[in-house]
Amino acid sequence: MTKQLTNSTMMQRVGVAAAAGVVPVVSDAIKLDKANGVLFGVVMGTIVATGVVTIKAEVSDNNSDWDDVEGSEVVMGATESDQIAVVEMGNVAQAYARVTVTRTVADSTVDGIIAVGTSPGISPIANHASVGASVYLGSAVIGTP
Repeated sequence: MTKQLTNSTMMQRVGVAAAAGVVPVVSDAIKLDKANGVLFGVVMGTIVATGVVTIKAEVSDNNSDWDDVEGSEVVMGATESDQIAVVEMGNVAQAYARVTVTRTVADSTVDGIIAVGTSPGISPIANHASVGASVYLGSAVIGTP
């Protein structure tokens, strides 16, 4: 049996590309009113030879005062250039979640940040307005798109 993710998850673009630099990148918050968990995908571009990128999750009850999530820190270096860092949290009790990308030592680029809200047992969940189009195929059959 195939699980329809487009109906049971809420995808949202929460961060745009950030040019090479060392300034922190803070994603937009995802509101968890229809989800109780979230998966963030931070798409990295080039991380220069001495660059260090630290990604952490934060949660908030009011979308204003943010608290770090214990154990959420992911560290990437030059060998992880052009890769994706994934931070997933289940059973989030707070109303909002986001990630902060700290770029230190040397320039690094961020290509974008995606959040996928998850809510077991509740569907359908409507996608965020940042999703321009989606399609679900119950099975992949060769033919005209």
